[in-house]
Amino acid sequence: MRIILLTVYSALLLGGGYVAGVLFPDWSTKTGLAEYLPRKPIEETSTRPNPLSDRVSDLSLEGEMPDQSPPAAAEVQNAELNIIDPVLSQGGFVRGAYPPQRAVNVNGELVSRTLEGAFFYGIGRNDTGEIEVNIDPNEQQSFIIQPREYATGQVINTARSIGSRSIEEPISGHDELFPDEGLSTRTVDGLAEKKAQERNQKSNALNSRANLDGFLQDWISPIQTSWTQTSPWGAARIKNGVERIHGGLDMAVPTGTELVAPAKGLVTLAADDFHYEGGVVFIDHGLGVTSIYLHMSEVDVEVGDIVEQGDRLGAVGATGSATGPHLCWRLYAGGRNKPIDPMLLVKSDAG
Repeated sequence: MRIILLTVYSALLLGGGYVAGVLFPDWSTKTGLAEYLPRKPIEETSTRPNPLSDRVSDLSLEGEMPDQSPPAAAEVQNAELNIIDPVLSQGGFVRGAYPPQRAVNVNGELVSRTLEGAFFYGIGRNDTGEIEVNIDPNEQQSFIIQPREYATGQVINTARSIGSRSIEEPISGHDELFPDEGLSTRTVDGLAEKKAQERNQKSNALNSRANLDGFLQDWISPIQTSWTQTSPWGAARIKNGVERIHGGLDMAVPTGTELVAPAKGLVTLAADDFHYEGGVVFIDHGLGVTSIYLHMSEVDVEVGDIVEQGDRLGAVGATGSATGPHLCWRLYAGGRNKPIDPMLLVKSDAG
C-alpha cells in the first residue's frame, strides 16, 4: 500500500509540475523540475536563395558585425548631426552621419541610413532651392543648391558601320549612338529578349541597398592616368539628330587602360557583353549609391565581390554601343531616377 501511495504522489507531483512549468516557466526552473519537462523542438529556419550569399557573408562597415549595444540616451540626445564635405551644386550631394536611434529627414523625406547611421542624399541635375536636413523640429541644417551651366549643342554621330549604313567619323569616345539598333557584329535574332533580360539585371542591381559606407570616403578616379573628357556629365547632346541629356562622364583613354574602384563597395552586376553597355560593372557603395562603368574590354570582378578603393575592376574598351575606347562613368543615388556627377566625389584626379 505504501508503494502504491508513493507512486500516485509522485505522479501527481510531476503532473502538476508539468502544468506549472508550461504556465509558469520560471517556477519550473526554480523548483528543479525543468529538466524533466518536455522541451520544445528547435525549429529549422529556411531562407530564400540569395545570389550574393555565397560570396558575401557580412556587409557591416568594417567587415565585422557592428556593435549592437545601444549608446546611452544622453549620448543620442546630445549627439550632433555630422554633415561631411557636401557638394551643394546641381549633380552634387549631402552626406553625413547621426545615431541611428533618431530619424533624419531631408526636405521632409525620411532618408535611409546604414546600421551605424550614415546617409547620402543626391542632388539632381535640375534641382533648385534649399535642402533642409532635420533631426527634429528644433534642429536642422539648411543649404542652398547652386545652379551650374551644362554643355549644349555637342553633335555626335557614329564612327561605325551598321549594316549598309556608314556615317562620317566623329571625335572618338562616346556612347549610346544607336539605341534601337545593334552593332555590326550582332544579329536581330533574340535581340528583344536579350535587351529585356539585361534591363532586368540592371534594375535588380540598382535595387541593391548594401550596409556599406563607401559613399563617405574621399573617392579616387577610376582611371589613374591622364584622360580626355569627350562628353561632360549632364550635357545636352545632339546624337544622330536627337537631343538627349548625358547621364554620365565620358573619359577617353586607350583600350586596355586599367579601371579601379573609386571607393569600397559591393559588385551587384558584372557582364562582358551587354547590348548597349558592352562590358559593364555596377558597384553599390552603400544604400544604393551605385557607380557604373560601361564599354569595358575586360571585366575582372564578379557579382558579390567586395572591392576596396583602388582594387582593379577591369580595363577600358569600346564594347557595346561606342564610337571609340572610353569609360562612360555614371553614378546613381538610391535608384536610377537620381543620376549625379561622379567626379564631384573625387578629391584628386589624374585627368
